[in-house]
Amino acid sequence: RRLLWVRTDGRRDTALRAADLLVRCRGLALVALDLGESPPRLSLAAAFRLRMATQRAGTTLVILTTRRIAGAGATCAVRTARHALEWSGAPRPTRLARMATRVEALRGRAPAVGEHWWCA
Repeated sequence: RRLLWVRTDGRRDTALRAADLLVRCRGLALVALDLGESPPRLSLAAAFRLRMATQRAGTTLVILTTRRIAGAGATCAVRTARHALEWSGAPRPTRLARMATRVEALRGRAPAVGEHWWCA
């Protein structure tokens, strides 16, 4: 297993261009694009171009933002929210042991709401 990490020094336009190039590369199963808390606007044409490129290359693109930016160009959209945290450690809890996350499908084939526990 290998990881390719692309740093763009906070330049979101460069990050979008890098993601556009990476999703066209065959052999990458997953491309994750973290646009932070102030994501740039993504035109509908750009969203559909990314979607078509991922379908052709057999790649999955996950865009992480605080709001939806791909609109109808997204195959699915989910909202997550931290529900509960459990800490461990003695004498004072300092290590995250588990986190409950609420997951809501906003767009996709089978909209659903669920709660999941993740162990750290």
